[in-house]
Amino acid sequence: MAKSFTLYELSDKLTQVSEMLENGVEGLEDTLESLEGSFNDKVESIIKLWRSKCAERDIIKSEIYRLQQHADKLDREAKWLHEYVEREMKNANVTEVKSPLFKIKLGLNPPRVEVLDKSKIPEQFLRTNLSVEPDKVAIKEAIESGQEVPGVELRQDLKLKVR
Repeated sequence: MAKSFTLYELSDKLTQVSEMLENGVEGLEDTLESLEGSFNDKVESIIKLWRSKCAERDIIKSEIYRLQQHADKLDREAKWLHEYVEREMKNANVTEVKSPLFKIKLGLNPPRVEVLDKSKIPEQFLRTNLSVEPDKVAIKEAIESGQEVPGVELRQDLKLKVR
């Protein structure tokens, strides 16, 4: 049984035989032709494998894209359903729904600062970055400690929670 060579080994042997032919060694033409055939077959086989890998990669990328589109659609649908239940519970003035599977209730979000008129906010509550913005954390702390801050109010919204 003939030894099977790697492409690298075949390339090296082809170079050696070619050099021997150039130096006038006779009888190597047949060996050279058989090695060239083996080399060409190996190259063709490797290129086939390469194309197969590229095609498989493209299929995987396409499937990733398809699955990402599907996941995005499911995210949008899930968000809509969550917002729908929240909206309808608020409209019906229902704060809790008892279920054997879930604890479903409208709960208060942490208070957040809603800026009504930025120009009325005292300078001590403004941060300077590239632009002047209200420091909502400082404003919230001040309001919670009893201080009045003009131009803002503390708001607390309801949020649907499912556990």
